[in-house]
Amino acid sequence: MLERFDALEVTECATRLKTLVNAAAVSRSEGLTPAEAASRLAEHGPNALPAPKERPEIVKFLCKILDPFLAMLLGAAILSLIPWMAGVGTNVIDLYLAGVLGLVVIINAAIDYAQEASSSALMRKLADMLPRGALVRRNGESVTVPAPELVPGDIVLLATGDTVPADVRVIESTGLQIEAASITGESAPYEASTDACDVADITDARNVAFSSSHVVDGRGVGLVTATGPDTLIGRLAVLSAGPRPTSTLNKETNRFVKVIAVTAIVLAVTFFIVGLVQGREPFNLFITACITLIVASVPQGLPATVTSALSVAAGRMKRANVLVKRLDAVETLGAVTVVCSDKTGTLTTNNMTVRSIFFAGQPVAGGTRLFADKPKTERVQGVDVPVPVWRPEVGNCLGADSAAAADAKPASEDSDSAADGAAPAAAPAEDEGGAAARPATDALRRTMLAPLRVPEAAAGQLRASAMEISRSASGSVRRAHTLHAVRDWYAAVCEPALLVALVCNAASAERAMPVSALTDRTDAATLKRASSMPREVASPRAASDEEADDGKVWRAVSAMPTHKAKVDDITVSVAPQERTNVAPPAANGNASDVALLRFCSTLADAQAVRDTFATMAEVPFSSARKWAAVVVAAPEWERASMNSSADPDPRPIVHVLVKGAPEKVQDMCDTQLDRNADGALVSREMDGLHKAHAARAYKAYAAEGQRVLGLAMASCRVPSDATSQQVQALVNAAVAAPGGLSGLTFLGLVSLVDPPKASTAGTIAAARSAGVRVFMVTGDHALTAGAIGREIGLIRGETRADVALARGAAVTDIPWSNEEVTSAVVRGSELDHFSDEDWTAVLQKPEVVFARTTPEHKAEIARRLRDLQNIVAMTGDGTNDAPAMRAADIGVAMGRPDASDVAREAADVVLLDDNLASVVAGVAEGRVLFANLRKTIAYTLGHLLPEIAAVVLNLTAGLPLGLAPLQVLSVDLGTELLPAMSFAFEAPEDAVMEVPPRGPDDHLIDTGIMAYSYAFVGLLESLACIGAYAWVFADAGLSLGSIVGKSEFYFEPGAPILYTDAGVPLSGEEQQDILWRARAAWHLNLIVAQLFHLIACKTTVSSALRAAVDLSKFNLVAAAGGLLAVALVVVFVYVPEMQPIMTTRGVPLLMITPALAAGVLILGLSELYKWRLASRVRTAKED
Repeated sequence: MLERFDALEVTECATRLKTLVNAAAVSRSEGLTPAEAASRLAEHGPNALPAPKERPEIVKFLCKILDPFLAMLLGAAILSLIPWMAGVGTNVIDLYLAGVLGLVVIINAAIDYAQEASSSALMRKLADMLPRGALVRRNGESVTVPAPELVPGDIVLLATGDTVPADVRVIESTGLQIEAASITGESAPYEASTDACDVADITDARNVAFSSSHVVDGRGVGLVTATGPDTLIGRLAVLSAGPRPTSTLNKETNRFVKVIAVTAIVLAVTFFIVGLVQGREPFNLFITACITLIVASVPQGLPATVTSALSVAAGRMKRANVLVKRLDAVETLGAVTVVCSDKTGTLTTNNMTVRSIFFAGQPVAGGTRLFADKPKTERVQGVDVPVPVWRPEVGNCLGADSAAAADAKPASEDSDSAADGAAPAAAPAEDEGGAAARPATDALRRTMLAPLRVPEAAAGQLRASAMEISRSASGSVRRAHTLHAVRDWYAAVCEPALLVALVCNAASAERAMPVSALTDRTDAATLKRASSMPREVASPRAASDEEADDGKVWRAVSAMPTHKAKVDDITVSVAPQERTNVAPPAANGNASDVALLRFCSTLADAQAVRDTFATMAEVPFSSARKWAAVVVAAPEWERASMNSSADPDPRPIVHVLVKGAPEKVQDMCDTQLDRNADGALVSREMDGLHKAHAARAYKAYAAEGQRVLGLAMASCRVPSDATSQQVQALVNAAVAAPGGLSGLTFLGLVSLVDPPKASTAGTIAAARSAGVRVFMVTGDHALTAGAIGREIGLIRGETRADVALARGAAVTDIPWSNEEVTSAVVRGSELDHFSDEDWTAVLQKPEVVFARTTPEHKAEIARRLRDLQNIVAMTGDGTNDAPAMRAADIGVAMGRPDASDVAREAADVVLLDDNLASVVAGVAEGRVLFANLRKTIAYTLGHLLPEIAAVVLNLTAGLPLGLAPLQVLSVDLGTELLPAMSFAFEAPEDAVMEVPPRGPDDHLIDTGIMAYSYAFVGLLESLACIGAYAWVFADAGLSLGSIVGKSEFYFEPGAPILYTDAGVPLSGEEQQDILWRARAAWHLNLIVAQLFHLIACKTTVSSALRAAVDLSKFNLVAAAGGLLAVALVVVFVYVPEMQPIMTTRGVPLLMITPALAAGVLILGLSELYKWRLASRVRTAKED
């Protein structure tokens, strides 16, 4: 465990690191001496990540050749060279065979080598994140030293734009803003503090800056606490450097090779012994028995077939936005039993969105237009001026009448762009799924979150408006204008709160954001607005989910309660998830401010509102204050309505707008906005009752995992000639006063949430129906994670907190193994104290959320799941996710621009659309691939026994070899290759995502496939081939019994005379001609029988014949493969130029009759078996 310095004061840190720090002027500290720095460099080593263990590229390539499958082919190639080298035989066929097998090995190894990502590339990506140099204090001077020469105890000077060169404890901060998204996963920068803190997770400390993080604003000084592999990123590098788990396909391939190798060796040894017993010459027997039998037993074309199937599946997945980096990862996806998904950006949209508004003591229904198009007006001195919905009484919250106010010292300049207000963790103590922070009863919760009904008076105005519109407008226009009327009512509800949210806001938009179209139909108002929009956003149609996800369009409000108002029998729905035809504004700022800006920008011209309320002074957000404030000048038309006609005051009016943590904002308020009996807005004294009411709303929103901000406002006068600098001085004085800023009116609350993607809930349901568990593994708070988990259906059962609440017990009294606990929300701090039994109990539950996790936690979760025989997919987008992705069976990285290159290097697949649905689609594709690979293997193994049978008859009975080695090779790598590859294009015959994932005992090749391929198909095909072989000899007057034992000295030119059964003499040339015809018959019958087998293998449960004639499932590649197989065998048998090479002669087509009979049996018996199997499946479903 590394030593931590975040809990120590600056002086303690300096003492422990033995560094001279000038507390009065930190940036002018003495620092280390050159000698001391050199001594520490020798002790701790360079400030660099461990260099990856590089292997020469040729070694990497050779390792691919030694893959078990390719090594088996290579062994067969080497064995094939022995007869040629020994001079056995008179031709170079064996040399050709060895050359072809060697070429197959090299091609497959090259494909695998090119596809696999290098682990050293990952380490280089990590190393590239580190800076080259650093400005440090050495011997009382500021000097630049190479980053690798930094040592613990060095004092580093940091400024905007710098990359932090090592892990440092911040000892001086002047507005220092640190962005460490690639390390911690938190996208928002944090304000660095020098104060000691007490946090469980070092990544939560705000007084440290991690190596490779960035200084985005301000300046500061850091004390180096760790360098090189001892830094956080160094630890990530060490965790990421471990070997990848062996893929499921590699495991299955290794198992398959062992089965084939053992089978071949057993056969070779057995028949070698038989040959010795028969008295045959040992050397020739070794060559024919061992070498030929082993070569015949190896499916030479299978590696290429498997690689092509993986490539086809990878291509399909790429079209589905899943980029496969390692081909065998496709098959691994199909075996996945648990998907560990990050929350932000994968399950959610990664865009903070306004969820709820609590205004004037009541929750408000959501809408998409909260500012009125035409504000109410009032005659003031003969002029119609707009009247604001409500403004506070003019007070003296800034103390503008104080003569000393202008001389006040400025408030602290430190700011924190992460104006997140009260995060859910700051709400009442969080618990699993937020259970402890929820209201005591569902009724209270419903009350706090229920939409506010339109008052009867407002509804009457809407009826009148609708009736007037209906006289002259079409239905679509009437509906659009009625929507306008309802939204104008919303403006009357909470316009002051939205003014604070928009103007007291540090976010900025880089371009104009037009008002969205109100309906999906094209009407006059829509076209008028669209004419002023950019071309790419002018379409009046509703946006699609795909467009919304990739940022082409933007959803204004994601999940506020839908409000309905009935006007003249027309039900008007203000749908919070209504799409807009506006591209997302390119806004800069922290997530909360950007969310508020985007929300308000859909309701009004944001820039126009900001221009109207010009900012004169501000108090930036800071982590210490937890609130921000701006002072804006009231526009002329507001001042006209706010001035009293009896006592006009010429001094300008300003509004003080405050936003921040609810409890902090409430402390600055003397009054709270409320409604009187008539529904009008009034200010009331902030008493305990009002505070409690707002607190209940705050708790209700926080219990749903929402981030809550409090809003407040005050109005006061400033001197007529006051400049912005003087107003800023007034603000600084008010903030610095003993009581701080006060005299405000509390307006209400606004809650924000990173909403789930529209597809997330359906994706999780689809995964669950497929038997795949989805776990959330996030660094976010447990309250937020639990709430999102319940919203998307990831958490449905009872957590420990739920069981404890029902029993009236403490949560800690409920063991994780309790059977009533069907879901779990686990914090990282709890994982640190887990026993093996706790791990097992949690990881076996169907629904789990892990919150506040560290990189070590995520990697441990992956390892523990794998230890329980799970196949694990781990998603991630940051550098901190790399160790977990490497520890999982398959790492899934995000493809969005802000995702870490390191994460993408560590991953096996990359999601180009950052959508969990793509992972589930990948699982389906992997399952289809597995099923198709089994079909491929079953088909390929089917022709091995006829090839082996030719050798066995030669060894045991001395019959002439029925298939020459080159014929065997032409079958494996010629006629059978494309048909075998065609199974990669077969459509799934079942609903593959409605069955559980395969278990550990479900193998790619098992006894079932072996029995089917050898004992059933192989046996029938062998009998057909032997029958055609015997037919040729019989046609020449030779029975098989008459040629037993004749293979060694006959059937070649110059051989002794052989007499037929009728006594007709045959010369050596005539004997050879008969043998070549027999080989042609064997070859033809094998290919024809395999054509029937090709059809039979199309399905495993449903009818293959029905699938073959179903045009919707027509496999063009299979058809082409069958035709190519026929064409090739015709060339090999009937083309004169090929006959000497293939040792064949043309035979009558009638000779394929045995193959036709065998094919009909194969197809017929297979159909009967599938019919019975389908019947049992139907019966099981009915039961």
